[in-house]
This record gives sequence, structure tokens and C-alpha cells, in this order.
Amino acid sequence: GDVTIAGKTHKAIFAPPASRIKFKIEVPRRGTFEVFYALREAAWTADGDGAQFRIGVSDGRTYEQYLSEAINPKTRDRDRKWLPATIDLSAYEGQMVEIVLGTDPGPPDSRDARNDFCLWGDPKIKGR
Repeated sequence: GDVTIAGKTHKAIFAPPASRIKFKIEVPRRGTFEVFYALREAAWTADGDGAQFRIGVSDGRTYEQYLSEAINPKTRDRDRKWLPATIDLSAYEGQMVEIVLGTDPGPPDSRDARNDFCLWGDPKIKGR
């Protein structure tokens, strides 16, 4: 459903820590994958240490990670909004691939999943 963060609204998918969401797609000419990611505003002042977001692509033989970022809106103001990600898929043009969206607790090696209200917003595949 629609989720507003810092005044901007996106159609969002809730993904608790240790989630993996996979989209199987055929990559269009000059394809890109665009998505926003954030922690729900309720997490900004609640207990916890943030969350990790990952984006990768699997062609069935290999997996390539394109984004790995830990965000913590309690300690960094820049994390108090929807953060954009654009992944260039042109290397996979015409191929069937899986886009993998992953979430995990806090900074790397953290097991603290308290209030990790992870969101993916408006995922889109675009071609030119």
C-alpha cells in the first residue's frame, strides 16, 4: 500500500529483516531497475540499530550484488527519507534474470531486528 516518509509517498512492500523478495524478468534493451528503500518513520526513534538493504541480480549461474547499505535514521538524518537506487541491467539485456531484494538487521553482524520496519517503494523495470 501507500506509505509516506518525510512527505513523499510510494507504493511500498514491507520486508522484515532476513526477507528476500525475487522478481523474475526478461531484461529489456538498455534495462534498468529502479526502487526506493527506507525504514518506516515509527523506527526513527524506537529501539534498534537500523537495517541493511541489498539488491542483487542472478542469471541462474551467478549472483552479482549491486547495493549493500546499512541505514540508521536514529543516527543519520540522511536516512530519514526514501533513498533511491538505480541498477544498470544492460549487461543482462535479453536474458531472464532474478532481481533479488534483501533486508537484514542493523549494521553488518547485527542480530538486533527491533523495529526494523524495512520498506521497498515503487520497484520498476525500465527500458529504452
